[in-house]
Order: sequence, then structure tokens, then C-alpha cells
Amino acid sequence: MKDVDYIKNIYFRIDTTGFIFPIQRGSENIYIDDGNPANNTANTYVNYSITGVVGDFDLLHPLLDYVMDDERGVIQFLVPISDVTTIVVSQGMPLEQVIKSPNRNSHNLVNRYLVGGMEIIPHSFKW
Repeated sequence: MKDVDYIKNIYFRIDTTGFIFPIQRGSENIYIDDGNPANNTANTYVNYSITGVVGDFDLLHPLLDYVMDDERGVIQFLVPISDVTTIVVSQGMPLEQVIKSPNRNSHNLVNRYLVGGMEIIPHSFKW
């Protein structure tokens, strides 16, 4: 595998300013707008405003759509996030923040990598 062949746009961090850490499991709500109105469902919040951003947001579900590191505020999405996607994290008003938008990607953890191998046996690498 080449060093550029990792799966991108998987890990994002929450800005700790104002958020309560560790995050109490289940207290966060993560909303995503993929920028494609054609795939909205009956559960999509259409023209919904969160933290001043208007979009067609879907509420994600822990363990089905993402895994949260409650201690560090790091979110691992279970599918890659596209460049046009907007992600908003909320712990209730006023604790809301945009962690990704088409114009902003500063919360993307580019130093964490998912190489796709889920059945790697720990300590099985040889030097």
C-alpha cells in the first residue's frame, strides 16, 4: 500500500472550547448535510438551521454511522465524508459547532489514518 492510499475524511475532532469533556455518552447529536437534496428522506430536516448554517441535515446514529472517543472529542465516521459535506455537532444549545463544511475543513484529523484492514492481529508485525 502506498502512503497516499489511506482512506481520507474519516476522523474529525470537536473543538473543546465550550464543550463538556469527557462527553457523556449519547449527549452529542451529529448532523450531516451531504449537499445532495435528491437523497433526502422523510427523516431529513429540510432547510434546517443549526449554528447559523442552513441545510438538509440528517441526524446520525452512534455505532451505525460513527464512533465517538468521548475523552478526546474525536469522531470516526464509518464511511468517508465527501468534500461538499457539512457536519455539525451539538450538545444542545448553545454548544453547537460546525466541524466541516465545503469551505472549512480545519477539524479533519489528517494525521490519523484508516488503512481498511479490520482483521489485523495486534503484535503480528515483524521488523
